[in-house]
Amino acid sequence: SPIAAPDAASPWARALPWAVAAFAAIAAGLLGVNYIRQPAADRAIVRTMIPPPEQAAFDFDNTVGPAVLSPDGRSVAFSARSADGRVQLWVRPLDASAARPIPGTDDASFPFWSPDSRSVGYYSSSRGRLERVDLAAGAPIAIARASFVRGASWGSDNTVLFNGSDGCECIMAASIAGGEPKAVVTRGNPRSPWMLPDARHFLYLSRRTREIRVASRDGAVDNVVTPATSNGIFADGHLLFMRDDTLIAQSFNLSTLALTGSPVAVAHGVHNLLGEGRGVFSASETGLLLYQDGASDSATSLAWFDGAGKRLAVVGDMGTARNVRLSPDGRLVQIGLADVEGHLDLWTIDLASRARRHVTFSQEPDRVGAFAVWAPDSSALSYAVTRDGKYGIARSPVTGGAEQVLFTLPPDPTNRVGFPRVTAWTNDGATLGYSGENGGGLWTLPLAAGPNGARTPALFVKDLDRAQNIRLSPSQRWVAYQAAFGSATVPGIFVEAFPGGGARQQVAARGTLPVWSADGRSFYFADDNMLAVVDVTEAEGALRFGTPRRVMPVIVGRGYSYDVAKDGRILALTTSELRAARPLTLVQNWTNAIKDR
Repeated sequence: SPIAAPDAASPWARALPWAVAAFAAIAAGLLGVNYIRQPAADRAIVRTMIPPPEQAAFDFDNTVGPAVLSPDGRSVAFSARSADGRVQLWVRPLDASAARPIPGTDDASFPFWSPDSRSVGYYSSSRGRLERVDLAAGAPIAIARASFVRGASWGSDNTVLFNGSDGCECIMAASIAGGEPKAVVTRGNPRSPWMLPDARHFLYLSRRTREIRVASRDGAVDNVVTPATSNGIFADGHLLFMRDDTLIAQSFNLSTLALTGSPVAVAHGVHNLLGEGRGVFSASETGLLLYQDGASDSATSLAWFDGAGKRLAVVGDMGTARNVRLSPDGRLVQIGLADVEGHLDLWTIDLASRARRHVTFSQEPDRVGAFAVWAPDSSALSYAVTRDGKYGIARSPVTGGAEQVLFTLPPDPTNRVGFPRVTAWTNDGATLGYSGENGGGLWTLPLAAGPNGARTPALFVKDLDRAQNIRLSPSQRWVAYQAAFGSATVPGIFVEAFPGGGARQQVAARGTLPVWSADGRSFYFADDNMLAVVDVTEAEGALRFGTPRRVMPVIVGRGYSYDVAKDGRILALTTSELRAARPLTLVQNWTNAIKDR
């Protein structure tokens, strides 16, 4: 999020003591090479702090990914966001006093190290691919095309495992030398692969079942290791993982691929993205552990910005939040909030009084969708649900009242639609628009029951299977959506006539989460982690679009993380300032701290 200049009450000022402590520790040589070369038994347990770079912010949310220690324990790599919104890869040698940005790595996220610690890989959102860069010299080199990568690991045989989204949530394998990636895990909503030393086996988090699993790249092994609420990594003979905000270590046998001994708490209050299943921690094979504490800090804030992306006011801290949708009358905002177990429910916030109201009350195995849409009169919300193991679309009044399931999706043997995303409601109140969690086309659902008493949906965009996120223009004559067309890996933004029959136009070659301005003269979308806007004119029954302009950083991967008010202001989720300024904690010889427990 945009960073203001420090003042006495700002998070930056409050972070100053952390920075002073970190620099004093470094000056004393606590992070030097001499320490790394000491025998493990002679090492003291020392904790130091690593602040973000000057005039930049840590942003370890779903868009950017955590900081990672190099295997040799000499450096830490991370993506940071500067005051102007620029995201870049940074590397900080632990025997130096400052980090340095890596040229050519704009829009880099989710860094990962080569086994020899000489190169860093990352996801380039602007180029839609995994890349690597040699830190000694050289420009970024492509590894593989990829879409929305949210974690990767580099094996000793120069294979990279990564989880991406290209019509499905999968773990893919790609060679550093290039070539077409191959899916190695396709079920369970897998996240955050971690290659084990033999390069044949790897750990990953099954987000659906909330457990860490160990699998082989040939598919012969795929076993449960332990329940967890975060990813897992292997270092110093231990599996490190999280349960809620506690970082846990347990011995892991590489021969049996199973845990041994008892789990031991290493640190409490560690930053854990519960809704995403990712903890902000890392470790090397040299006795170093890195994490960010501050679990009690709000992960996100909801704030107003002007049309140029300047922060105007903060509505409030939101914890783990998804999907921002302003009501048609402008008085309320709908937002999805997750509890400590990761269960998401829909709330409304009165923008004048800041009062919050619960709309849904989900319980496992029931589920409520983060994507929701307002009724034209602002009286109700429509959203996706699972009830009795079936996908459906429901409606609830926002002032209290019973939920009504409007439609239950028929069984889908191809699993292309899956859990629906309900994102459009026509001004006459007669029709909903939805797409699938996994693609499956764009659909309309009439709210009036047919002769047989049932509601029958219609598929109105058939040839773009990976189309999602319908948004109707204010005139209701146009519909915008995102879709990966043909062989494209990264989705783009398209517009066509509604309810059909007009020519399709491509607004942007890359983009997600389209939103129209209230007057229809502007059009917004997320260009990965930046919000872009384009001017729109209508003439002779067609739309013409100007050149997109980047406005401000935006969080992706949390549903619609922004919306645009009638007066042109932008309401958006951002990483909270206190969380962005909080330093990293580096623990030297952390295994000595748990030997006697």
